[in-house]
Amino acid sequence: PEGTFVDADFGDELKLSATLENGEALPQWITFENGVFYGIPETPQTIKIKVTATDMFNESTSALFTLNVKANSTSIVDFAKETKIYPNPTLGIINVQLPFVTNNTTVKISDISGKIILEQKIISVASQINLSNLAKGAYFIEITNENTSFKRIIIIK
Repeated sequence: PEGTFVDADFGDELKLSATLENGEALPQWITFENGVFYGIPETPQTIKIKVTATDMFNESTSALFTLNVKANSTSIVDFAKETKIYPNPTLGIINVQLPFVTNNTTVKISDISGKIILEQKIISVASQINLSNLAKGAYFIEITNENTSFKRIIIIK
């Protein structure tokens, strides 16, 4: 979880790595990249994982996590990859197709300067958002839930 590792040295960057609790490599179906686990297993599993944070002075600390996964479950990274936002460019109506929604799934539309123009909760895997009142141009769409947040650019023509 975010905030698990904090380095007291100002400006120090932590490098994260992950193994099984016993030090063996992670199973082939799971990848750990930029602090995020993703992958799709063939069978449901519970895996004990050791995440290690190492600073630039080669000092390190570890934390143990239990990862419960369902077979063919959608991972955090897959959420962003599997989300479809179309048409883009648009004349004003965009469709947002999500692989799943949670109680806290939201969408924000902001202009290039970062000013939030619209923010709303998403309650369905298929939603339409009307942006026809906005000026032509480029905007950010940000979709957030408990586990992840990602941005894409949409063009209104």
